Order: sequence, then C-alpha cells, then structure tokens
Amino acid sequence: MFFTAITLALVIGFVNLNTIKNKIDFKIPQGKYELKHNVMSSEDIRAGIYFCSYKIIKQSVLYGIGIGDVNDNLNKCYESEIDSDVYQIFHYNSHNQYLQIILASGLLGLLFFLYNLLILLKLSIRNKDNLFFALNMFLIICFFTENILSRHDGVIFYSFFTAIFYFNKEV
Repeated sequence: MFFTAITLALVIGFVNLNTIKNKIDFKIPQGKYELKHNVMSSEDIRAGIYFCSYKIIKQSVLYGIGIGDVNDNLNKCYESEIDSDVYQIFHYNSHNQYLQIILASGLLGLLFFLYNLLILLKLSIRNKDNLFFALNMFLIICFFTENILSRHDGVIFYSFFTAIFYFNKEV
C-alpha cells in the first residue's frame, strides 16, 4: 500500500511536471515588504532563507557555527546580502531542521542526527509498529519544512512520542 501511494505520487508528479517547474521558480525578495507584499510569495522568502543558510554553511561545513550563533548570523546575512526589509520585519530561522543542524553543528552533527532517526526507523520496522513508523516518517518529512526541534514544544513533542513508542513493550 505504501509503495503504491509513492508510485502514484511520482506518476502524478511527472504528469504535472510543468506545474511543478513553475512553482520552483524562486526569486530572492527585493524592496520594501509593505509595498511588495502582494507579489512577494512565501517561496521567495524561503529562497532568501536558503540562500543565506547555504552562504553560512560554507563558512564551517564540518563543525558548524554553534547553536547560539545561527539566528544572529542569518539575520546579519539577511541584512547585508538581501535587498528587502521582510527579514527585519519578521525574524526567520532556517525553516528546515536539517539545515539548522548543519548550521549549528556541521556535517558531524547532521550525521549523528540522521543516525538517531535511522535507529528509530529501524526499530519501528523491526517491531512492526506501523504507528511508530508513521510518526517517524511524518517527522522526517516535517523536518524539511520547519525547525521543530528549535522550540520547546517541538522538543517535548518529539521526545514524548518517541519515548512512548521506543519503550513500548507488549506483555
């Protein structure tokens, strides 16, 4: 069933390839937000976020720049590299958990994080726990679009539910 859904999604994606290509045409925002907010899309804003994230990653790929310095460096990059005030009006983080980890602790931190995710995924498959597998897949996908573990409520959610499933033992 899972593989059928993935295959169907890929087929629909290839059929609608032109629509997808048009959605991926990102531009880095320019100008004052108050004047251009109708034409400035959230994809454009994310393009600026990803532009600055990759620029900062180049500074220290292996070890990162440290957890406390990520948002400060992103804000400096937004101010100096992007000709728009949208990033000063609204304070944006990297909006991607994987990017956040690379920024904070480099590729080594990302490898440890991915190893943790892989362990939980393998455990859910080994125990044939479909609900735990679904939770892991949901989190893995959500990590691409949001920094869930950068907020207390995200850490509590992740820790609480993974602990419940990890230590779940049927009698």
